[in-house]
Amino acid sequence: MRNRARNDEGAALLVAIVLTLLVTSLVGGFLVVLNNTTTGAMKSARSQVSMQLAEAGIEKAFAMLRVTPDYRGEAGTPLGEGVFTVDIIPKDEAGGFHVTSRGWLGADRSHPTRIDATITLSPAGPRIVAWKEAGT
Repeated sequence: MRNRARNDEGAALLVAIVLTLLVTSLVGGFLVVLNNTTTGAMKSARSQVSMQLAEAGIEKAFAMLRVTPDYRGEAGTPLGEGVFTVDIIPKDEAGGFHVTSRGWLGADRSHPTRIDATITLSPAGPRIVAWKEAGT
């Protein structure tokens, strides 16, 4: 009877160790997935802010061209958490402009985003006729 109880104790210990390893593996896997999801969400949020900075540059160019048609852009304009830069190149004699705006986050200029737009000026005011977004 005593040998059988001892064998049962050994089997119970083995089952407890296997279950502990299984639960530890599941928790570890969950933590890896959680970390990857959080990292991805943070990158996505920072990319969205960077895109909004680039959009702010386009809007600034749009507003400035309405008032000053010879405006050619600006560099390193701080806004919120980041910076935007706008470059404007006259496209044609009819008042068309190629506008490139770049937005970055922070001093390290992480998550760069670029928008290329075409803006035309007419008596009715400026108009955005083309828009292309890029990650860099």
